[in-house]
Amino acid sequence: MSLSTHRGIDKYGHKYSNTVWAFEDDIVVFGCEPPLEFDIKAHGLKIVNKEHKEYDVDYEIKGGMLYLTGLSFESPPIFKPAELFGSTPLKPYPNLRRYFYTFEPHPVDYTGVWQIGKDFDFRFWPGDEKAKPTPFCPEVYKQNGFIRFENGRIVEIELHPRKDQ
Repeated sequence: MSLSTHRGIDKYGHKYSNTVWAFEDDIVVFGCEPPLEFDIKAHGLKIVNKEHKEYDVDYEIKGGMLYLTGLSFESPPIFKPAELFGSTPLKPYPNLRRYFYTFEPHPVDYTGVWQIGKDFDFRFWPGDEKAKPTPFCPEVYKQNGFIRFENGRIVEIELHPRKDQ
């Protein structure tokens, strides 16, 4: 099981993080072109601007498809988010304004190419991640390549051994 998290700024200027889970393929994602963005306003959501990040989106690659599986964001005090993709938002912490959606895997209509890595090379693991974080770059994976999506479906995966092996 692999996951990778990416931060960005959407077309409205909101900071977000995307987490991509790849259970079956055991890959990590280094970058997306074009960026994978959830259009928060198109879905009628209002969020509070925060210094660090404003919303988090979870995606999963499963069965050759890309799915939306979760969303969390902090809402303005008087805004109650509606049902989205058949899911009602949860507010598990009454003192916080953060709402959480968990979705049955909802297909994502994304077309683009992702730079990926597979098979972490444990020679690069520092042993103590608190003292020195594990590097997150193509050079520490035994295989590197790309995934091409068309309308949310994987149409091509290409992986090659790292050149210095």
